[in-house]
Amino acid sequence: LSPARFLIVEALDNDHELAPLLIRFSWHCCGTYDAEKKNGGSNGGTMRFEAERNDPENAGFEKALSLFEKVKAKHPDLLSFADLYVLGGYVAIEWTGGPHIPFSYGRVDYDDEKAKSVYGDLMCPFGDGKHNPHGSRLPAADMGRNQRCSMDAPKRLQEEPTISAIRKTFTRMGFNDRETVALILLGHQYV
Repeated sequence: LSPARFLIVEALDNDHELAPLLIRFSWHCCGTYDAEKKNGGSNGGTMRFEAERNDPENAGFEKALSLFEKVKAKHPDLLSFADLYVLGGYVAIEWTGGPHIPFSYGRVDYDDEKAKSVYGDLMCPFGDGKHNPHGSRLPAADMGRNQRCSMDAPKRLQEEPTISAIRKTFTRMGFNDRETVALILLGHQYV
């Protein structure tokens, strides 16, 4: 893993704004996991496929993808893209002063045939649109105000569509409310 870690650290040393991007990217790769279906998440390296890259929730990841393509080009047999995508988040957390996180590798990259057999023609873990109007399995940033309540209603009632969609999305991944709040708050405050 050292050669890949070295190249990621070198990129972080040259671009300090890269750390939060790599953490967000790693999370988005993992955030499609479905605990019931036992699919999605980082295994498969499906962020390489057009449908997942073009998910509006995944906007702005070009720099991260470019870095991982460079690492993979220099060390093609070291790790899968799926492993690199997760390792990037780990290294970014460590680089910013966070704890060392033991890394487990072994994720595989799906080829087109395998991706289609698991996810259909889109070749990525897309949702059914119940929790995100774009169809993504990732949580939508904002589902809009609850039109059934007045503007002077408590915020929790006004924001019920977004709260409900986020709760259902994180429940799908196997998180409870407490874990969801911790992940969202700490993830958006990091760095």
